[in-house]
Amino acid sequence: VGTYPSVSNKNRFSKDSILITFESTLMVGANTHGVPTDKFLVEWSTMSSFLPSTEDEADSLWSIEVPAQYSDVAMENAMGEYLLESLDMGTQYFVRVSAHNTAGYGAPTNSVPVKPMTRPDPPFEPMLSSL
Repeated sequence: VGTYPSVSNKNRFSKDSILITFESTLMVGANTHGVPTDKFLVEWSTMSSFLPSTEDEADSLWSIEVPAQYSDVAMENAMGEYLLESLDMGTQYFVRVSAHNTAGYGAPTNSVPVKPMTRPDPPFEPMLSSL
């Protein structure tokens, strides 16, 4: 089973996208047989339960597999990122990530609530008209 990833709360937001970053540390010890993470499953939904209660709500669940990246030769710290795009500004989404290795997928992280937002543009220059 894959190692347990953590999801960063330092995500970049825009009006219709959110950058999700995540990592998973290889657990190696006397009682573990750690195998490096090869990919992550990123899931996002408008429902915190990730379980649709109606057929219409099934359209509110999305997922994608993201290859693991490593910055260390020992392959102990798997990292990944994914840009969630085409989101609706102001809509609450929930994101969770699972790590994968040769034993399969591990348990997903607790879901993290995110909401794409942006500051409004400044007003346009006013026009004067004569009375």
